[in-house]
Amino acid sequence: MRLRAAVMGGAAALWLAAAVPTGAGAASYDPLTQGGEEAPAEMAKGAAVHLFSSGNEQMAKSLHAGDVLTVLGRTGGADARPVGSIRVTALVGKTCVAGEVLEGNVRIHDLAVKDGVYFLVIPAALCTE
Repeated sequence: MRLRAAVMGGAAALWLAAAVPTGAGAASYDPLTQGGEEAPAEMAKGAAVHLFSSGNEQMAKSLHAGDVLTVLGRTGGADARPVGSIRVTALVGKTCVAGEVLEGNVRIHDLAVKDGVYFLVIPAALCTE
């Protein structure tokens, strides 16, 4: 009796997981298949950069032209450390942000953060309206 209940419960959970929508239509960026353009290994002070975000309401409320974001780079493991900063120059559509490196060295796929909102540094060709 217990085995039958466990099997039925498992089947119901699997069906429910398959039936629940999983964010269709949400903004996405796959760093493994996108960004075919050649990007510099490091972008130094004054370089133009582009950032990707999910385009959620929190991002829209917390980010404005002129804001400065801290850039976190990977250290070889799962840890990240500050490697520079970026000033926001413009919002490009709902999911991209244009910026300029203020200090440090920034690389594609580094993370920029402001007030708990994270942005992924991406190639400029991926930021279109």
